[in-house]
Amino acid sequence: MTREQAAFDTTDIELPLSFLKGAAPTQAFLSFDRGPANRHQLEHLLALVTPIRWLLLLLSMMFSSQVLAGELGFTVSQLEQVQSFEPYDEFQLALLAQTPEVNIRLNKLQGRIKRHSHPQSNHFLYMIKGQIELAVGDETKVVGAGSFITIPRGTPHAMKRIGDSEALFLDVASPPDVGDVVWYE
Repeated sequence: MTREQAAFDTTDIELPLSFLKGAAPTQAFLSFDRGPANRHQLEHLLALVTPIRWLLLLLSMMFSSQVLAGELGFTVSQLEQVQSFEPYDEFQLALLAQTPEVNIRLNKLQGRIKRHSHPQSNHFLYMIKGQIELAVGDETKVVGAGSFITIPRGTPHAMKRIGDSEALFLDVASPPDVGDVVWYE
């Protein structure tokens, strides 16, 4: 088999098999120990996945072993009706779900969140409504409803609400960021 043929041969990914065994699919799918063919397959797949599909893929991978093991219960939440927010200086957080691998919170930004980082946790944000000015590393961007944001672990970031409209977004941290914050201001 040529390298080009091997690059499109997906029989060695084992993603469905890992789901059936209850193993974390990231271990089987994102493993690079099988040589260049899998690396090419992963690069090809990453180029095809849209940001929203990324969020769904990420969440399904994180929860798959927990759901199969029966550790999480079935819940349905109407995000705009969540009432259990913990107040902080200029934002409020509501914990929606937490496992040893991930926590998912709803963030209601009323003002700003000062510059900080999470040395151990990657963060994934999905804007539900409103607009914020987001500074990540040396870049600053205005993001609004429908935007999907990735913030790699250890990267300093800050944000502030723009306009009078409420800014509401999902904040997914993996691993959970409980106690994993360094404030710079």
